[in-house]
Amino acid sequence: MRMSIKDGCTTSFWLDRWVDSGEILIDHVCEGNTPTNLQAPVADFATAEGGWDTNLLRLYLPESVVLQVQGIQPPRTGAGEDVATWGPETNGKFRVRSAYDLATNHDSPRRTFEWKDIWKWEGPARAQHFLWLAARERLMTNAERGRRHLTDQIMCPHCFSHPETILHVLRDCQFARLTWMRLLQPSDYQQFFGLPLQEWIARYLKHDHYSLMFGLVCWSLWRTRNDRVFANKVITVEGFFQRVHAWITVVRIALDKDRKTHYPDPPTRTEELIAWTPPPPEWVTLNSDGSVLPETGLAAAGGLIRDHLGRCMAAFAMNLGICSITRAELRGAVEGLQLAWDMGYRHVRMELDSRCAIQLIQGEDTSDHQHAAIIDRFHELLRRDWDVTVSHIYREGNKSADFLASRGHQFDVGFHFVPVTDPALWFYLLYDIEG
Repeated sequence: MRMSIKDGCTTSFWLDRWVDSGEILIDHVCEGNTPTNLQAPVADFATAEGGWDTNLLRLYLPESVVLQVQGIQPPRTGAGEDVATWGPETNGKFRVRSAYDLATNHDSPRRTFEWKDIWKWEGPARAQHFLWLAARERLMTNAERGRRHLTDQIMCPHCFSHPETILHVLRDCQFARLTWMRLLQPSDYQQFFGLPLQEWIARYLKHDHYSLMFGLVCWSLWRTRNDRVFANKVITVEGFFQRVHAWITVVRIALDKDRKTHYPDPPTRTEELIAWTPPPPEWVTLNSDGSVLPETGLAAAGGLIRDHLGRCMAAFAMNLGICSITRAELRGAVEGLQLAWDMGYRHVRMELDSRCAIQLIQGEDTSDHQHAAIIDRFHELLRRDWDVTVSHIYREGNKSADFLASRGHQFDVGFHFVPVTDPALWFYLLYDIEG
């Protein structure tokens, strides 16, 4: 379980899991500075002004952990009680699948195999069904038949030197290996012949160059194996290669005809200039963005307010510590909206280039989400007596906000105004308008 911080009064700062990493902060206390009150709530570490008490945090925690704390929106009085959420899911809602993963494979990375990749594969339906069975390890090989006491012969019917497992019949048998080596680039041999079953199928079903060929060859190998076991039909590697190569060609031609039948040539493409457009008179536009450095996880946000003439009325940047890009986008949007209210604007058009952030803002049930506190604050602002619209803008028209978010990394943690006369900012303002 993970706590989503709102007023911070019911969550233990030291003993509950509430930071994004899911760790308990008592495990990171600096040596010799053990806190006297382990039950202290999160609210005790916030200042009266609504920020984090950085000096108090640094008294007990190393800087890397302090940055994680600062990446979370500080608790606010009146924001409501903290909410317990399901940590393994970003939406905070319990799922049996993630619970099963934790129970059965807690110390290993989450499975990356996506079953839907098989059904997206462009090939014969019978081959799709075969690949699904292979990925689920449901093929009735000799090794599997032996395990079920259906046969005493578990060896491969081609080479008679190894037990017939799924990987053996589809890849590692000399018969299959010689076929693959004629179809693959030599530079791909090491990786192709070294992956475990599910990762092997997942990787090459999505491969840009090998996808169709991979699925068809796997299915052909299995059919050839069945012909040998049940009909005593023997074929050479050369004969099999010629047959499967011809079959791949036929399937490709059929797929091309099918695409042309169901998907006729699209209409002539037209180019459209993507640029920032000014709001109507008496309105202002708020643009904001977030930024996370992949090497360190350090996050920042920024934004600006422009009037109907395109004049920049205010610009800001924020250093957020360590947090996810979604949290950075949301915090930048919330602080920008609060700034617009404080400046007296009552008709605001807010534009974000993050569809994920917009979906969270406009979602109906986000009470269990890990970003619930920020979303609640957003909704509080929207309920005030003013007109606010929220819409998506492409990144190409949001360069000024992107520049300000990147500028946030240069400041100390917290909110900072950026001079509207900054030459670099003016360059991006012109870029937005001219596209």
